[in-house]
Amino acid sequence: EMASSVILSLRGRETGAASQTKKNFLDLDGCISRLCLKCKLRGHQGCVNTVAFSEDGGLIVSGSDDTIVRVWSAASRRPLAAAETGHSRNVF
Repeated sequence: EMASSVILSLRGRETGAASQTKKNFLDLDGCISRLCLKCKLRGHQGCVNTVAFSEDGGLIVSGSDDTIVRVWSAASRRPLAAAETGHSRNVF
């Protein structure tokens, strides 16, 4: 069920369903200056090109040059699932 939810979320991003979220984020004054590194999630074998958070903040999804999409627990900072994407190159 979690994998289905993640896939639907990613498909929504592809079709622009998240555009309002992006607009809201970009409209915040000074949002970039407040960002800071909290921890490093180790698991990808290449640089990470994309990160998305579940609506409740409990899950993190990352895509990397290693062509794998990983789902992480935000609380434990541990990987929950990994999926081969079929990409021949980077996942953005």
